[in-house]
Amino acid sequence: MSQINILNNIISSEMEGAYDEQLYFRTEGNAYFSKEQKSFILEKRAAIRFDTYFNSFSIGKWYVNTGIDNLWFSITHKGHFLLKFYHYSSEKSVSVIAVHELRNGDSYQDETFQIDTNQQIKDGLIFFELIALENSSVKNMFYGTRTEPVRNVDLGIVITTYKREDAVSKTVDRLKHYLHDNKMQCSVSVIDNGKSLNFESQYNITVIQNENLGGSGGFARGLYHYKEQSNNVTHCLFMDDDASCELESIWRTYKVLEYSKEDQVAVIGSMMLLSKPGVQHEKGAKFDRYCRPVGLNVDLTKVENILDNEVEKSIDYGGWWFFAFPIKDVTYPYPFFVRGDDVDFCFRNGFQWITLNGIGSWQEDFFYKEAPLQVYLDNRSHLLHHIHFDRLSSSNFTILLIVLRFVMLFAFRYQYKSAWASLKAFNDVMKGPKFFEENLLMQNIFEEVRPWSQKEKMQPISVSTACKGYENYDIVIEKSLHKMKLSDLYYVFKNPDKNRLFYDAGISKISKFIFLNGHLLPSFLFKAPAIIEKTNAKVGMIFRRPKICMYHSATNEGVILTHSKKEFWKLMFQFSVLTMKFVFKRKRLIEEYRNAYPYMTSKEFWHKEFFRKDKV
Repeated sequence: MSQINILNNIISSEMEGAYDEQLYFRTEGNAYFSKEQKSFILEKRAAIRFDTYFNSFSIGKWYVNTGIDNLWFSITHKGHFLLKFYHYSSEKSVSVIAVHELRNGDSYQDETFQIDTNQQIKDGLIFFELIALENSSVKNMFYGTRTEPVRNVDLGIVITTYKREDAVSKTVDRLKHYLHDNKMQCSVSVIDNGKSLNFESQYNITVIQNENLGGSGGFARGLYHYKEQSNNVTHCLFMDDDASCELESIWRTYKVLEYSKEDQVAVIGSMMLLSKPGVQHEKGAKFDRYCRPVGLNVDLTKVENILDNEVEKSIDYGGWWFFAFPIKDVTYPYPFFVRGDDVDFCFRNGFQWITLNGIGSWQEDFFYKEAPLQVYLDNRSHLLHHIHFDRLSSSNFTILLIVLRFVMLFAFRYQYKSAWASLKAFNDVMKGPKFFEENLLMQNIFEEVRPWSQKEKMQPISVSTACKGYENYDIVIEKSLHKMKLSDLYYVFKNPDKNRLFYDAGISKISKFIFLNGHLLPSFLFKAPAIIEKTNAKVGMIFRRPKICMYHSATNEGVILTHSKKEFWKLMFQFSVLTMKFVFKRKRLIEEYRNAYPYMTSKEFWHKEFFRKDKV
């Protein structure tokens, strides 16, 4: 009989920091995972259930998308306990598949079971439960198959970094040990855009120094390395430099690629939030005028959500925090620097998507990192997607609506520098593709936009500083999402027992828009300033506030933003000027970009940039 090929290992968190245990297992009684013994420990009458994001088995996805036709489970154990297998169907009914009573002495014993996956058990999830009849310990559990892989996979992991030496060193150390201990054809390229790493290439890990061409240029350099300078690599995995993922996600991705029926399959890792480790921000996204996450704000600690999360939805692209794809015939990223390169790359290369529970990584909240530079990069990439691709509208109305949406959103929130960054992006796009080629390093753009970013940068702030000069502040939040540390805010109120939630609920969104969120109202109609939780901020919360403190309670950071009619109308005037300019040159501009596009996503373009110094 052929050997069992491991598909999913059963894991506990190996990540640093506070990660939600219920992503891995659920316990009753005295049961826990011992990192010292690398085992799950159960005292008598305790139980552990593995109907979780990382440890349930996605039987439906595996049967539909891969060539496996049998499923096995292996366990190393001692003690006396019940092992129960369950099927959680797509109709959300739970049934018992099998029950095994396992008993042995004080030494560990290996056992393997075939899981009966008949026609009724080829959708939804499979999971298992351990119920201790006596004190017990288990380890080395995995789901596997005796089916041989469909293809050989040689995976090249690309990590792009810029002056984050500590994070990269930890990542390299984790990957080095992991690749050594696991049988994968896999190598790692660390693209050092800052030329600041002080360790050498080692054990299948190559460090490549690169000009600071951003994430686009960094990942393009890694792709170039594997496509043009390596003979064997079949697939790439783009991932972040801090590798904030369970390394088991890499193994599972590798196995999906090995067993996939289709050659052009790309694996999209879910993005979870570091501030809310059990919450999924997205598992792929749609794009048309703006980005729309798929699977937004899903609580992955709840088993019914895990099942729903397996249902495939329409996806346009996957983020490069964790994105694996075949490299044969792919073209290179467009030189966006950062932001939008993943959308463009996926639009162009025609992948077929697989998302899978248990494959993903944790990231900071994008909204928290928002600043004028990020807004500039976002807006120009949004515009270029519509200019480059026939599948998206490039009409005057669509392009101007994209720009106006950016400008109004930030102006309504008193982030006027971000609004100016949106207009600068619009103006720079109108300079044509030559502007991108001449500004790959972004130096001139950084010099202009960086001072704007400093003015709107989140930084450590005391509430007393935010409230200086005002006797009263309103705290503006939503009840269901309230995480503000109110104890730190009480003293800023004249009557702390009368702290209140205030959202101008009686005023419609249409009215707020008509009054341009207060920019058409006289100052005497304004109320008290407000402290607003940044991650839950809505434009309407700011209506009729002379000043706000945008506050991030998770980090105790904030920024003071002040209402300015003068700044708002200067923005509107500049938008009008740029509108006329764009309408006049739109057709010629689209033609220029589309003519330049094949070259700017080619091997020749990036080769010239990577080895520019060799030609001097």
